[in-house]
Amino acid sequence: MHSVVADAAAGLLFTSSLGPSDCAARVWRLWDPRGMPGSNGGSSRLLQPALAHTLSGHTAPVLSLALSPDRRLLFTGSHDYTIRVWSTADWHCVRVLKGHGGGVRALVVAPDGATLYSAAADNTIRVFQTGGGGGRDAGDCLATFAQLGYRDKGGISALLFSPDARTLYSGASDGTLAAWHLRWSEPAAAGAGGSTAGGLRRGFL
Repeated sequence: MHSVVADAAAGLLFTSSLGPSDCAARVWRLWDPRGMPGSNGGSSRLLQPALAHTLSGHTAPVLSLALSPDRRLLFTGSHDYTIRVWSTADWHCVRVLKGHGGGVRALVVAPDGATLYSAAADNTIRVFQTGGGGGRDAGDCLATFAQLGYRDKGGISALLFSPDARTLYSGASDGTLAAWHLRWSEPAAAGAGGSTAGGLRRGFL
């Protein structure tokens, strides 16, 4: 299992594929949110973990997961090179995001929920719009940038936002860590310590 994400408010746990022949993500109920503190003064009621939903549609194992800040969308990245977007209201797939040329190993949603960042074995990071607005449609790819060379092996396997959401950190299997300065409206100038691509600065700032 490569990834686990929790929704504490709903008492849910999301897991990626359980093995090499498993192509589904799963939703597990861990406790009853109706008994959480603040809800009629009660306390959370722990339950025996129970499978609530199986999210099928990928054609290869699910490697990565991310939950939107408003908890309305769950994103699953797979070794089939795609990302699926699931509605947590009824657990149906609302769209499939394509473009990567390798398994999608890491996902992270921007703190404002407007964009999804994905990292894959093709050594690239892609930025997708999560909802409509600004003249763009949900699912549009806004940018693609690379931490490693096209011929390098391994891929990018970790993504994390800084607390102020201005910097995205990415970790690659070659042991390197890159910091990307996210200033879309004002591309950073090329200079010491990094390079620019699509308005994103690579290198420690």
